[in-house]
Amino acid sequence: MKSKKNIIKKHIYQEIKINLFIFNQEYFYFFIAFLSGIACFSLGTLAIVGWHTNSPSLYQFQLGLTPMYYNTAVCFVVLGVGLIILLSPYKRGISLMGIVLMTFAGLTLAQYIFNLNFGIDQLFFKTPISLHTSSPGRMSPNSALSFVLCGIAFTLLSFKNTSNVFYYIVLLLGKIILMMGALSMLGYAVHLPSTYQWAKLTPMSVPTALSFIIAGVGILTSVYSRHLSGEINLSKTSPYVAALFVLALTSLMWKASLQQETENIQGLVSLKGGEIKSAIRARIEDSISSLIRLGFQWHLYPNLPDKAGADFVDFYRKNKILRGLKSIEWMDSTFHRQGLTVLQGNESAFTIGSHHYSSLQEILKDAEKTREVRISRIINSTPQGPEFFIVVPLVEDSDFKGFIVGLMDIKEMLAGIFDDTKTSQFSFAIFEKRIPTKIFFRSSVKPYQDISSQQEMIYYNLQWIIKVWPTYAYIKAMENKFPSKIILFSGILIAFLLFFSIHMGQVAKSKTFQIHEKMKELQYFNDLIEALRDCSSLKKAVQPIAKYCKLLLPSTSGSVYFTDDTAKNLHPFSSWGGKPLKLNSFPLNACVALQQGKPYHLSNNSLHNLCEHLETERNHGFHLCLPLWDQDDILGLIQIHNYSSSDADPKNPFLLPETLARQLSLSISRLKLRDLLKNQVIHDPLTNLFNRRYLDEVFEREFQKAKRYSRPLSVLMIDIDYFKKINDTYGHEIGDEVLRSIGTFLLKNYRKTDIPCRFGGEEFIIVFPETPVEVAMKKAEELRQAVANFQINFQGKTIKGIRISIGISTFPQHAHSTKSLISSADAALYKAKEGGRNRLEVASPRSRKDKDKSA
Repeated sequence: MKSKKNIIKKHIYQEIKINLFIFNQEYFYFFIAFLSGIACFSLGTLAIVGWHTNSPSLYQFQLGLTPMYYNTAVCFVVLGVGLIILLSPYKRGISLMGIVLMTFAGLTLAQYIFNLNFGIDQLFFKTPISLHTSSPGRMSPNSALSFVLCGIAFTLLSFKNTSNVFYYIVLLLGKIILMMGALSMLGYAVHLPSTYQWAKLTPMSVPTALSFIIAGVGILTSVYSRHLSGEINLSKTSPYVAALFVLALTSLMWKASLQQETENIQGLVSLKGGEIKSAIRARIEDSISSLIRLGFQWHLYPNLPDKAGADFVDFYRKNKILRGLKSIEWMDSTFHRQGLTVLQGNESAFTIGSHHYSSLQEILKDAEKTREVRISRIINSTPQGPEFFIVVPLVEDSDFKGFIVGLMDIKEMLAGIFDDTKTSQFSFAIFEKRIPTKIFFRSSVKPYQDISSQQEMIYYNLQWIIKVWPTYAYIKAMENKFPSKIILFSGILIAFLLFFSIHMGQVAKSKTFQIHEKMKELQYFNDLIEALRDCSSLKKAVQPIAKYCKLLLPSTSGSVYFTDDTAKNLHPFSSWGGKPLKLNSFPLNACVALQQGKPYHLSNNSLHNLCEHLETERNHGFHLCLPLWDQDDILGLIQIHNYSSSDADPKNPFLLPETLARQLSLSISRLKLRDLLKNQVIHDPLTNLFNRRYLDEVFEREFQKAKRYSRPLSVLMIDIDYFKKINDTYGHEIGDEVLRSIGTFLLKNYRKTDIPCRFGGEEFIIVFPETPVEVAMKKAEELRQAVANFQINFQGKTIKGIRISIGISTFPQHAHSTKSLISSADAALYKAKEGGRNRLEVASPRSRKDKDKSA
């Protein structure tokens, strides 16, 4: 049982996760489409503001490049508004935006085609500049075509009942718009003017290309959001759209074939940058190692003369061990100088207490705290160039001895690196990460600026950026064009494979989904069987039936009806779905399914042979009626609303509801049989009242409840007067009819909480929870009078004047236990009999002795 529950929990969790994923995707696409509309509107508005305020940065990516012209900006404002309206329910507005775009852009395109000038190029604003065109202010032909495509897309989406074919066309248009913008952007990136300038006409600007990319994304995501919401189904078009996209991308790659070579050269440049980085790091590591050795030599020979120390350091420099060292000093652990060597030619470069003191003092404290090497920021303190400090803490057997501090010259330290690594075909620049605009070292070779590599070197607290460019000579030597035929062949092959893989993936996904749905249905059926098996009575089956009918038939609503005891009428039992169907009772002959003895499906437009019980539902979707059978007997009916066979298995469209009907028939038959057996066990078969066995079960429970909460509990003991005489005079069948009449009256006229029982023979007991003796007396008198007015007609005979005697006993006044409560009521009944019958008597109050005993 636990494993089944775990399986159910896992299944529910997966369902929730899938639904949340689809929900999040739908709103993600909606959000992207909305942002695209805002972005197009904003870019167009900024360009318009830029033209009016003479701010080229708002409409021109770079001086000298084509700007976004005023008319283009106006069209982007209209396009952005259209994208926003597209996501709202006001579709009339989107058609207006589409007409505006098609008209304005169509006229511009006609000017190019027919070599005309309609005067619309500077209709709103006279452009003060004209680049690459003889028509000032005219948008490019590829921009005009893109706007026309946007207008067509908006117009197609404006129809109320847009078909899937229109959505396929809009998807294709969106892809074309996106490709045209991306092609122009890539053209600017790789210097291919043919991608953004047609026939030496006005080229598409960078802001315009970016805006079309955003517009294409907005149109595509708005359509896909409708696909995810279930409004449309675009699954079948996915392979075709993907293949077309790859083919368009192939043509773009064919025109940008040099891009691959650029990437190869980029890799070589990056590799060279790594080599330079390693070489610089090794040079700094050698300098630090040398400073450590010098520091400990000073520590061992503290009285070494300055001249001897300078000669010692100069030896390191001449042997290229300490390149770039300008000054060196040893300081003890108290920050006092113990030795200073100023190298020849740079005597003033390093003096403690001067302008170096603040930057040096900071790294000295940091080095003392961390016991690690620290390197200062670049200092431009001398006309000779940039320099920096290296501070090496001297530690011997965990004993801090002081520092060795060196002042390094950048140019001298790095000069040999480029000779050693043979980097004449590359240009370099080095700057600190904290100050990227301040380059402290640059090689003299002229770089090819379009390709570069940036390496970050982190060593202790040093953070340098090394940037490498190839030279023009290197680019020329490495240039190699790929054959365009190979690119074209590869693109076509990839498009075919992509189409095939997506198509096969969809087929596999469809099969997997079908298997998943079947497994889910089997699990629901199993859960339904278990839930109905656990029901103690048919009444408890209302909720399980509604729950699992909704799970098995999620897009429907419906009701379950059962027959009454006469098997002539159907009465509503359970319903599911949003708005339930008619829940009135109706005769069996009102349903065609019950007349024909098989499921009956009613389509939306069919009015022929309509079920009478569906009269008010004739114009509200599809209906399916399925009879419930217990062998040859009718148990009831399942009435399903909005069931469409198109969503089911075409081979057997009604398999699922028919299986549900069969399963419900079996389970309901068992429950009815169980209710019947249970009813026979606790009810008297003649009067249908509870029997003495049931009284013994519940009377003690009611008594303990009354005792616990100090509430009264009354008992009426009833006996029919002269019942033996009735049997002797009229026969036992009349006597049974009298008993049945009294039983029927008791069932109809008392509360559900009251417990009317046949005690035996002609005796009855009624238990009244929470009823004081005064109320019990009133009810007893009403019962006596009602029975006295009985007129029973049976087999042509009329029986009148039936009399009953009633004994009344109430807890706690008359008894302290169930046994004494019944015996006191029986004693009161005997007293009523002795007193002349046809009357009621109340039991005598308990004696003080009984009360004390009870307490």
